[in-house]
Amino acid sequence: MRIGRGNYQGKPVFFIVEENGLGILSGDQDSIMAGDRQTEMVVSPDKIEVRNPISPPNIYCLAKNYPEHAAESGVSATSFPQAFLKPVSSISWTGKPLELPWFSNAIDYEAELVCVIGKAAHNISRKNALDYVFGYTVGNDISDRYHQYQSPLGFMAKGYPGFAPIGPYILTADEFDGSPDLAIQMRLNGKTMQNARTSEMSMKIPEIIEFLSRYYMLLPGDLIFTGTPSGPGHFRKPPSYLKAGDEMECEIERIGILRNQVRSPPTSTATG
Repeated sequence: MRIGRGNYQGKPVFFIVEENGLGILSGDQDSIMAGDRQTEMVVSPDKIEVRNPISPPNIYCLAKNYPEHAAESGVSATSFPQAFLKPVSSISWTGKPLELPWFSNAIDYEAELVCVIGKAAHNISRKNALDYVFGYTVGNDISDRYHQYQSPLGFMAKGYPGFAPIGPYILTADEFDGSPDLAIQMRLNGKTMQNARTSEMSMKIPEIIEFLSRYYMLLPGDLIFTGTPSGPGHFRKPPSYLKAGDEMECEIERIGILRNQVRSPPTSTATG
């Protein structure tokens, strides 16, 4: 089942993707994640303005979780995963333009499979970890490469408004038996820049949840960006960064295509 979120006649709604249209659901985020998915009506897709499919309490991210990307980054594999957080204010959605920040010209893309947590999880074993997954969506971990390497933590490089587009839908976990093995691509202006399968991840979904839940209480609706394959612009020769007018398409089979156009930065309003 594919579940989305958007505006219908000026009101926020959740919906499921059906063969004959979009089925508007009666519940809110909590009830839908709990399994209440009663359809009120079916409408044409053009009647709903699609937004981010979920509003997350937290956004967790894994770095260097694909061996080829770790290699192109010049980082050797370690037994202790690299993880960081993005602020929820960075969330965006398919169709919403990415406005470049005025203070950097080194903005980059990273297509990722995003795991959506379905219920509270703390200190969970990998054997039971998939019981806590609500579903999966597409994400783009947009990054400011200049500031990423100015700080030991790199946190400021990941949190600009619009740096975490997700969507267009969530594919529910009951569609899978185990960790997903799906084709993932990132296309820039129609050219394929990243092309892999999610099964190539070093740490699979159960291991990721076991690791993160050791240190955090994962909450319903939390997002886990599971890492990006090789091919981001920063690691190309020569490096290639996003510019105004670019069209990004992040696609994961069976889930959908996350589309975002790049726009010029605003004029600086910094004072002081």
